Amino acid sequence: MNTLLVGWNDQSISKNRLIGLLERKATLALSLDKWSRAGIWVISRGDVGYPTKIKDRLKNLAPNILFGIGNPSLFEQNYIAVIGSRETDEKDLEVSKKIGTNVAFQKGGIISGGARGVDEAAMLGSLEEGGHCIGILADSLIKKSTALVFRKYILNDKLVMLPLRDILQY
Repeated sequence: MNTLLVGWNDQSISKNRLIGLLERKATLALSLDKWSRAGIWVISRGDVGYPTKIKDRLKNLAPNILFGIGNPSLFEQNYIAVIGSRETDEKDLEVSKKIGTNVAFQKGGIISGGARGVDEAAMLGSLEEGGHCIGILADSLIKKSTALVFRKYILNDKLVMLPLRDILQY
């Protein structure tokens, strides 16, 4: 590999760093295969399927790579964000669910953290009404996406989830 990089002179990445990254390609291939079998997609900013709304709004600050599960074309829809407490009473949960239902009835979607409480109630209100949602997750993507409460909506192309770290890095 050293012979391929003779004369490498790029200040943004050292020759040793580049060699180290290239040597990890087998590990990356195995990881991509594992994620793919779990239903996780990986989209780079140069891919055709990369969400145009993210590119258009964030311009060159759009994440280079997105990891997620579910239908990535849902990013192109319109959303209202609902975020709230995990610890709340039944009345607040009912109101949150009703907000989700009303948004779905008006052909919009809910974008939320997917955590139990207000977030989950609003998302379920929308999904149960036939709406669509985006979950930006603080916890495990695989764990949350395999939960029975959300799995059927992922399989029916009504829900897409991605880890919060993809968004926070930018």
